[in-house]
Amino acid sequence: MDKTYTSAFKARLVQERLKESKTMSQLAAEHGIHPNLRATWKATALHGVPARFERRDALEAVQAAHAQQAHDLYA
Repeated sequence: MDKTYTSAFKARLVQERLKESKTMSQLAAEHGIHPNLRATWKATALHGVPARFERRDALEAVQAAHAQQAHDLYA
């Protein structure tokens, strides 16, 4: 039976790796996982990063349009 890991656990390991204080092999050995699995988690996390920024950019665009509309209405 395969082990399952929580998303919080995966995120913590990705954050540790991004700090670059330890190698992938060191982190994998410390937490009892295969290095390839940890590398997959990192790739998945980094793949999702642009979407987080796109959502923020879309929200800022909506807020700017709303502010402009309010300004036009009060003018």
